Amino acid sequence: DTDADGIVDYEDMCPNIAGLAKFKGCVDSDSDSVADNNDECPNVAGTVSTKGCPDSDGDRIIDSKDVCPNKSGTIQNDGCPVVSDEINKEVTLIFNNIYFATDEAAIHESSMKSLDKLYNILNDDTDLKLKVSGHADSRDDKEYNMKLSKERAQSVKSYLVHKGISSSRITTEGYGETKPIASNASKDGKTRNRRVELKLSYN
Repeated sequence: DTDADGIVDYEDMCPNIAGLAKFKGCVDSDSDSVADNNDECPNVAGTVSTKGCPDSDGDRIIDSKDVCPNKSGTIQNDGCPVVSDEINKEVTLIFNNIYFATDEAAIHESSMKSLDKLYNILNDDTDLKLKVSGHADSRDDKEYNMKLSKERAQSVKSYLVHKGISSSRITTEGYGETKPIASNASKDGKTRNRRVELKLSYN
């Protein structure tokens, strides 16, 4: 019994370190019921199901690999939850009701109620993040349209930040005229292409 822990060497999984019989002679430094020789996080208490590493939200994804360590999620979504279908449907209705006048980045007054609904969603769940994508019709040159689409996305962000949402939760992108959803040959098509698209996520 080299380490004098009461377990003979041929039965001791850790013959040179004094340990406990229940761990076959090995120690459990962080007292999480996982012996150090089997513990992938031997100095931080974890769970048996996650090989001794912490899993704060209990989703079986260890905190060090979990993008959302305090909110239960899925492996496919890097440990973050999936935004519910109900909220996604509401967000779709919201961005279908955000309008801009020709050559304008200012949000149309008729869109304010929709943005207030978006604010409520973000305010109710502070873990949610938002991506705002701005788009333009093909009325002007490509460079101008790219600039305008970025300004439109920024207008939405500025409105929400002014209402109290942290700017760190909102990212913006402009795509100019590169992603039309309707033909630019008609007035109605141009109106539909002057838009912002919204995407909520937890990561």
